[in-house]
This record gives sequence, C-alpha cells and structure tokens, in this order.
Amino acid sequence: MSETPLLIKSMKLLGWERITAALANHTCSPYTHDYCLQLKPETEFETAQKRLDETAEMMALLDSLESFPMDRFENIHPIFKDVDEQSTIAPSQCLIIMKLLRLCRNLCKDLAKKEAFPNIQGWLSQLDPLKEFFDDLLRCIDDEGNIKENATPELKQAIREIEAARNKL
Repeated sequence: MSETPLLIKSMKLLGWERITAALANHTCSPYTHDYCLQLKPETEFETAQKRLDETAEMMALLDSLESFPMDRFENIHPIFKDVDEQSTIAPSQCLIIMKLLRLCRNLCKDLAKKEAFPNIQGWLSQLDPLKEFFDDLLRCIDDEGNIKENATPELKQAIREIEAARNKL
C-alpha cells in the first residue's frame, strides 16, 4: 500500500499518530509496540472489515470472563541475529525464549474453548509452542537463567569429577 497524498492528509486529520501511539501503549512487547506505531490505515474495504472483526473479537474476549493469558515478553529478533552470527545462545537468552514459549503454550491451551472467537482462534492455531524444545530448555536452564548442573549427562559427570578433584586437594 503506497501512501498517497490523500491518505497522508486523512491520517493527519484523524490524528493517526495519536491513535497508533495509544494502541502501542497496550502492547506486550517492544516488537509489537514498534509494529503498532508503523500501522497504516487499510485501503481495501475487505481487509479493513476483517481487521475490525478481529478487533471486535479481541475486545469481546478481553471483556468476557474467559481468561486470556497475555503477559509482557521481550523482542526475540536480536536473539535470532546472535544465533545466525554465532550459532550459540546465552543462558539469559534461553530464559527470554522460555518465557515466550510458556506464553505460547498458555495461549494455545484450551483453544477449542475459544470457538466463539474464530478470528482469534485462527491466529492462535498458527502458534507453535515447540514443546520438545521448551522441555529441553526447562531441563537445562534454571529460573534465574543459569545452566543446571544436570543439563546433560556429560556436564553432570564433569562437575562430579571436578568436585572429586577438589576434595582430593
């Protein structure tokens, strides 16, 4: 969608920057905050109607008695960049990923109960909480972002050997 002079003028008259800033203040991550600030009005009627339906559903869900386990989370794009460059991930970064995967798992839980919200259900069905990866992270990283001594059998054995050597000294 290109920004025509008419669209730019309309955005100014509507106070579009104030609208997107107000919306961004309700987001749960730095990434979604920035995304909201970059939003532009839809120029296609069908797409605009779909976005309105999604918004109405989300408002109805938030106003309902259904709990929606949303929580703040960090932008994981810098972690992906680090992995691309270094092929490693720091334990503190694992903690950030664990929080996001836990959030995905909680959002996907009881997906069938959200059938009254088909647009939201469609978005949630695209989430993958990566259960095996999450379980591996839980096994290896503690709640403070430290590597657990029993993360792998090799690490556990190495720690035992170090302890034994330390005791001999």
